[in-house]
Amino acid sequence: MATEFPHVQFRTLDVVPIMPHVPRHNVVFEVYDFTEELRVPDESQDAVFLNIVMELVKDYKALLREAYRVLRPGGLIHINDFKPNFWEHGDISRLAERTNPMGCQFNHMIRRLVASAGIDPDTIDKLPEWLAPESEVWNQGQSGFKDIYSDKRAFPFFPHDGHSCMDSMDPSMAPLYRYFGAAYIRDMAGLVRDFGMESEEVDRLIEGVLQEAERPEGCVVIKKTRL
Repeated sequence: MATEFPHVQFRTLDVVPIMPHVPRHNVVFEVYDFTEELRVPDESQDAVFLNIVMELVKDYKALLREAYRVLRPGGLIHINDFKPNFWEHGDISRLAERTNPMGCQFNHMIRRLVASAGIDPDTIDKLPEWLAPESEVWNQGQSGFKDIYSDKRAFPFFPHDGHSCMDSMDPSMAPLYRYFGAAYIRDMAGLVRDFGMESEEVDRLIEGVLQEAERPEGCVVIKKTRL
């Protein structure tokens, strides 16, 4: 986006420096706990993007108030997040417990751990209501957001070349999806250890989840929502 709009100034925030960034003249990279506060002045931003932050934010309503505070009147908030679950490719109303039992066990643990930390794993389903002007989120005289649009889609977690799960995506993006899918599972190893499992058990679970996902018959989808 920064390349496509070189005249626009961007500020990107991470709680930890997870990924390397290519320096650009119109991008400022900052690392701090933005879930507590956004270190920019009131009404100073034209748009705020919240991308895959659900698992980091204990008080999502407070983060929405912060986003509202820093936006100029008429500013845009864009949210992209997902629910931690695997769903059947052929029936996205059903959990993939038949084809990916270890994957479903893994996600069940993640959901319980996230909930025990005070984070609602189903936050994404509640955001349209929270953003609305009449929401209880706006408890300090704010007027909330209007023209709220929610776009829910299912994406393959680990897409397989030549499989029907690729029909909903650009085939050139499949390697990237596979890379980030595997990285996400491995990055959660430390969190799963907090569930009380021994390191060897965690390693076996992680490898089992990935082996299931790598099989074409284990092609599951995740549900993402954009607002």
